[in-house]
Amino acid sequence: MTSARQQVVDAITPALPKAWKVVPYLASFENIDRTIVMVHATGVEKFPQASGYLRINFEATVLDPSKDPARVWDALDDEVLEAIAALDAIEALDWTGAEPVAISNLFGWNITFSVPTEITPKD
Repeated sequence: MTSARQQVVDAITPALPKAWKVVPYLASFENIDRTIVMVHATGVEKFPQASGYLRINFEATVLDPSKDPARVWDALDDEVLEAIAALDAIEALDWTGAEPVAISNLFGWNITFSVPTEITPKD
């Protein structure tokens, strides 16, 4: 069975620029040479619209490789809009907002979103 995170990664990757790399996490932030999108779950909630479903909350963190804050924000403004457009194109995905972040001398945006997932009991 494919995880909800992998399903999200599989759905958004084709909609993002080909030069970007989608990863579940980074072990090191030192040698980033292109825009990175990290996708990770942040919580699980009851899905009130349908019995037998949960809502999984995620963050997609878009990080630009430039470490120069004076140059990176113009690029990031465009990059976050591209990422939001990719997320918005997925029907079941509900993005709720985006906030700027700084991680290990890199700058980016955290985009929050959720997806419903069916509860499948183990046999």
